[in-house]
Amino acid sequence: MSGYSFPAVVVSLTMVSLGLFVLTRNAMSGVHRALFLQSLCLSLWLFSYGIMYSIQSAEVARSLVNIGYMAVIFIPVTFYHFIFHFLKLYRKRAWLVLAYLVSGLFTLSLWFSTYFVSGMERYLWGFYPKAGIIHPAFMAFFSTLYCSAVRFVFRA
Repeated sequence: MSGYSFPAVVVSLTMVSLGLFVLTRNAMSGVHRALFLQSLCLSLWLFSYGIMYSIQSAEVARSLVNIGYMAVIFIPVTFYHFIFHFLKLYRKRAWLVLAYLVSGLFTLSLWFSTYFVSGMERYLWGFYPKAGIIHPAFMAFFSTLYCSAVRFVFRA
């Protein structure tokens, strides 16, 4: 394992452990489930990228990028989902469902086209993805969800 991989893998294992700890305290709680989903997405992203930094095969790196980036796509939605339950914003349920659907569309684009990730670059630390043509739209989606969730927190 390269020196670049180790921190990402350790943090990913810590994240999923914390998520599981919270989930086991009350698995029926929407807040606990949403926090677990958030930690799972963060952990999957960090773990796949950590492993990707240590491998030599571009094909395997591309598969790891797809797994990791799929988790990244759901990070803002799971954060929004956590805030949704934490602040009991049940009137915003349609927006939450829409956010999951949009994330699903981005995921389909990631796995079945080069519009989301257009390729791989090899750097000193290992492989890293190149952004595709619809990546700016994802960044706008990511920013909008995060800003909306933070705005809800400040209003509460």
